[in-house]
Amino acid sequence: MTPWEMNFDYIETCNCPPNCPCPFTGAPSTDYGGCHLMMGFHIVRGTFGSTSLNGLNAILVAEVPGNMRAGGYRTGVLVDDRGDAEQKAAMKAIFSGKAGGVFEGVDALTVEWLGVDAAPVKFSTRTAKASIPGVLELAYEPINGFGGRTPELKNTRQRIALGGKLKVGQSSVCRFNNFGLEWDSSGGNVFWGRYTHTHESRN
Repeated sequence: MTPWEMNFDYIETCNCPPNCPCPFTGAPSTDYGGCHLMMGFHIVRGTFGSTSLNGLNAILVAEVPGNMRAGGYRTGVLVDDRGDAEQKAAMKAIFSGKAGGVFEGVDALTVEWLGVDAAPVKFSTRTAKASIPGVLELAYEPINGFGGRTPELKNTRQRIALGGKLKVGQSSVCRFNNFGLEWDSSGGNVFWGRYTHTHESRN
């Protein structure tokens, strides 16, 4: 297996109202019990073997019928089309779970892969936005916590944070339309943070 490592900014949205129970292994708090999940990644520093992944973005989306740990995912991945052929191949391998790490667990929970493609993914936790023209529009803001500080979760079972801090927010707009999936989760829960993963990371 090719060794890889990446330090990345992360955004997660869903259609649960804040605060989503999934980090505590609860079922989604939607009216029908399922989840429209979007994970966004901006790689600050990263390598896949000798291939640099610095500055590239990716989006993983999934339609999940119930508890996140129970499986049944219908999943798609969009990697940054600014990457060259080697970078795109590396990103597709990582985020589809074919190169180890926590995404291997996502792959194991997936019953249908809807696509692993390239797209002009824009993403920034500094602007609190992510977008793909005609596909994705996301903007969010922090929840106003005690003393005006952003609430944080820590030591949860959320797959990407690996026990680290998850800041909690709410989307002002969250729309997705690709892979045969279409949803508007505006007003739903948002988590974000910065994490480091390798091909050996597990949760």
